[in-house]
Amino acid sequence: MKKLIVFLCMVPVVAIAQQIDRGNVPSVVINSFQQKYPGASDTEWEKDSTNYKVEFKVKSTEQEVWFTPSGSIVKHEEEIAAAGLPEAVKQALKANFSSYRVDEVEQITEGAEVSYKIELDKLTGDREVIYTAAGKLLQNVED
Repeated sequence: MKKLIVFLCMVPVVAIAQQIDRGNVPSVVINSFQQKYPGASDTEWEKDSTNYKVEFKVKSTEQEVWFTPSGSIVKHEEEIAAAGLPEAVKQALKANFSSYRVDEVEQITEGAEVSYKIELDKLTGDREVIYTAAGKLLQNVED
């Protein structure tokens, strides 16, 4: 029964975003992407109900960008080093999660808002937290 419930919960996720061929992406989106990220490699495209997402690398840095059908960027996620976190976020991590090790950090930009998704590791359990650039905790979930 548990497996059926888990499966049924996963079905909507599969339907939300589907991988598509580059040929099915509007040329205005492709052009916008190529102009903004000329050194991109390993591209994979997906489409959700309204937007197009591309996962790619620039050098060895993994990134994801969501575009509207008209080619405007909605959201950008980029892997960064923990050293690149704002000082306020570093201090908040030190105060609240000093027993954890920072595993992975992503900078998320949506419009003018920048936040940081941080994967934290510890022997007794992992966490995923999201902070604003000012060090305000937005999300704290067990991973």
